[in-house]
Amino acid sequence: MLSRRQREAARMIFEGRREEEVAEGCGVLVNTVRRWARRPAFGEEMKRLEEEGVRRTRQIVRRYGFAAAAKLVELLQSEKAEVARRAALDLLDRCLRVVSEGGEVKGSESPAVSEAEAMRMLMILAEGQREEASKEGQREA
Repeated sequence: MLSRRQREAARMIFEGRREEEVAEGCGVLVNTVRRWARRPAFGEEMKRLEEEGVRRTRQIVRRYGFAAAAKLVELLQSEKAEVARRAALDLLDRCLRVVSEGGEVKGSESPAVSEAEAMRMLMILAEGQREEASKEGQREA
């Protein structure tokens, strides 16, 4: 069982604070912080903090993931070719990341895209880039 100061030290370390800052914030010597950090209970607290961070991140993604995806789709229509290209790549990257090499979905939180669908998306993206380049060429002429 960790004391309140030890839990605070773990939180500060988890947040990326330097040992000196942690020691000062907890009112102890740096060597004390180092000794605490070697305790199994301290490691368990760090793991708990990490799991809590993952849980909170998943909550945020569940809450705002759809809005973020919708924004990327909106950005596909950007008049700036580079913005549209990056949005398309981000969407493809996210979709393809959830499909393993064997074709099985790695995670259930995101939709899987088959290789054929991904190729179709890439072809549409390439066609859009050709059309954009053609329009820019006509404007310059």
